[in-house]
Amino acid sequence: MNILEIRNKLSTNVIGRRIEYYKLTSSTMDEAENLIKTGCPEGTVVIADEQYRGRGRRRKEWFSPRGNNIYLSVVLFPEHLSIKYGSLIMFMGSIAMVKTLSEYGICAKIKWPNDCMVDGKKIGGVLMETTGEGEFIKNIVLGMGINVNQDSFPLSLKDSAISVLMKTKYKVDRAEMVVRLLYCLEELYLSLEKRGREKILDLWKKYSDTIGKRVVVDMGDRTVEGKAKDIDKYGFLLVETGRGLEKIACRETLRYI
Repeated sequence: MNILEIRNKLSTNVIGRRIEYYKLTSSTMDEAENLIKTGCPEGTVVIADEQYRGRGRRRKEWFSPRGNNIYLSVVLFPEHLSIKYGSLIMFMGSIAMVKTLSEYGICAKIKWPNDCMVDGKKIGGVLMETTGEGEFIKNIVLGMGINVNQDSFPLSLKDSAISVLMKTKYKVDRAEMVVRLLYCLEELYLSLEKRGREKILDLWKKYSDTIGKRVVVDMGDRTVEGKAKDIDKYGFLLVETGRGLEKIACRETLRYI
C-alpha cells in the first residue's frame, strides 16, 4: 500500500493527522492502544499490510493476509461523550464503510451492529474498544477491516465472505480507498461532536440489513427470537417477541432466521 499517497492526498482536520504504517503487526488495534499510552494525538491512524493476530468482535480471528485488504485503526478522544452513547461510534464506522463502498459501485448493508454485508456475505467489519473515565469515554480505538483485492478465501470463509474484487471483477487502489474512507469517517465524527446523534442513527437505519428481519439472539442464559423492529437512541436493537419488545446490546451476536 502506498502510504505516501495517503499522506499526500489526505487533508482532513482530525483523522489522519498522524499515520503509522506497519508491513506486519499483530493487530492495528494493539498498535493503536500502545500509541495512546505514549501520548499520540487524536485522529492517529494505524495501518497494516498484514496482521498475524487480527481480531473482530468477541476476539474472533480476522482473516488478515498480506497485500490485498485494508486493516486500520483510528484513535479518538471524543469530548463529553457518555459511555451509554459509545455504540454510535461503531455505527459511524460501519456507515463510513458503506458510503465508501458505494463510491465503487457496491451496495453494502449493515448487519447489526457492525458487519458490512454484500449479497449476504461479509465484506467488512468494525471493532471498537473503549476506555472510560466515570460516565464518559476517555478514548476509543476504532478498528476497520475491508476485504478489497482478495480473490479467494479459506474453505471456512468461502461461503460467508466476499471482497470488492470478487464483486466488481477489478482491483482497486487500496490507498485511494483508505483516503475516501477516512474522509467519510471524519465527516461523521465531526457531525457527532456537533450533537449529530440523530444523523448517525438515521443513516444506520437507512443502510440497515437487519431491521425488518426475523432474528435469534443467544443471550447466554436465554434465547431471544423475534422481528428486528428498530434501534433506540443508545444503539440497542429492539426485537419484537411474543413477550413484547426486547432490548439487545451491541455485545450480543445475532443470526437471521
